[in-house]
Amino acid sequence: MRCKQCQYALWNLPGRQCPECGLAFKPSEFVFARGSVAFKCPHCAQGYAGTSIRGHLEPFAFDCVRCHARITMDEMTLVPAAGVSEVLTAPLTIPWVHGAERGLSVFARWRNTVGMAIFNPAMLGEALHRLNAPARSAFRFALVTWVLIAILLFLFFLLLSIPSLAFTAGGNPLYIPRRAAENTIYALLPPFVATVAVMLCAHFVIAFVAALQRRRELRTTGGIERTFIVFCFASTAALALLLPFLGWPIYLILLLAIATPMLARAQRINAGRAALATLMLPLIGFVVFAALVLYPAARFMYGGGLAGAPGFIPPPPPPAPVVQPNAWVDVLAKTDHLAGAMRDHAALWRVYPHHPAALMLRPGVRPADFVADPSRTPNLTIDGEPIEALTGADRQRKAASSAGAFPTDTVAYRFGDMVFTHFGLDNNTILDRPEADELWLIVFAPDPAQIADPELSFAYLAAPSRGAARTIPVERWAEALTEQNELRASLGLPPLPDVATLPHDLPSGPGN
Repeated sequence: MRCKQCQYALWNLPGRQCPECGLAFKPSEFVFARGSVAFKCPHCAQGYAGTSIRGHLEPFAFDCVRCHARITMDEMTLVPAAGVSEVLTAPLTIPWVHGAERGLSVFARWRNTVGMAIFNPAMLGEALHRLNAPARSAFRFALVTWVLIAILLFLFFLLLSIPSLAFTAGGNPLYIPRRAAENTIYALLPPFVATVAVMLCAHFVIAFVAALQRRRELRTTGGIERTFIVFCFASTAALALLLPFLGWPIYLILLLAIATPMLARAQRINAGRAALATLMLPLIGFVVFAALVLYPAARFMYGGGLAGAPGFIPPPPPPAPVVQPNAWVDVLAKTDHLAGAMRDHAALWRVYPHHPAALMLRPGVRPADFVADPSRTPNLTIDGEPIEALTGADRQRKAASSAGAFPTDTVAYRFGDMVFTHFGLDNNTILDRPEADELWLIVFAPDPAQIADPELSFAYLAAPSRGAARTIPVERWAEALTEQNELRASLGLPPLPDVATLPHDLPSGPGN
């Protein structure tokens, strides 16, 4: 009980004015936790306990049982009851449950409960024990918390995908929101499942210890329902998932730090037992991880292997030495790799990339993949700027700008030693036809004047829309190009130019 003007402690004062600021007060103006305050008779100091819902005396006026004087509650001297600290004399409330009675909005109730769970979880646990918060209200709090986190994570992943919008023209407009929703589910599902698992394990440990203490029933003070309520309010810890990169570790630490004191107070168990209950599942997980991963790794690194360990399965013999691939095999692998990236891009975005540089947004695609190792081909450029000097965002912007400047009849474009011939193949009615499997996506055809290794001068490579890249000898190139153009004509596509003569960084039209 403190002065409402200067916060001076008003305990054990016979007068009714604050000694510090002189403000008048009455004990009936304050609310106390039931039974936490002793009201003493001003004549004989006989003590009485406040038993009303506001912690006041019932009745307000009566005759003292010791001195028989007529007294009222506002005349009495107040002190905290024996064994009760001043902090515990304040009425316990759960903002989420009781805030509506004080006119608080839903957000204010949620915010105040989050603050109480983080900064004073023991008091929240005490309130859960004394006030018997309904499980339905606790579940609503957890639902609001997880939904709010899901919305914020969805917006985060959505904003993270905005730089990729430059390459989605003509594609599926719902792809980015769908991927953002998938990433949100992937981010929230494991911690949600972990929370449920820790809750069930914690209640089992508490109940098991109670059984070991020879209690008649395998249950706790509040049962599984109160454990459920505790972990609903402990879901506040999930806010840590909004922290990039560190969300998971901080979430687990915060969950245990909140749930342990809250569980101890709510279930009326000691702190050690509550800590054992909440830490049991993480400890089991760590032991299993150490036994299956850390211990074998340590034995292999420092102990000379696991040959003597029970149940040891000898490792397979080492593979035979791999012969270093020659230049042509390396180019073949790069062509197949880029063609696979093209197909993956089309599967995700429903459109092929408008500029080859867009492939470098995908993991594992580097500038070196567009150039043969022994080639003298100049460094890759976009609009005259070396690609190695551009950041990821600048590459996207330059590539989008360059692709936007392509003529509408573009059929081929050289980027490094690769000529991309996928332009116009985005129409599903074309790609769904069986003969479209032979349409070329990429052709490895560097300028012969730029080749340093004669091994790369004897053939070309053509990667179709399905299947692996195929080697085309130089003497068959004219015939293969004619066959490809006949196939394109049958599908209503313009002919390809001779890609061997196509200059760098210059889009080519039909037959140019």
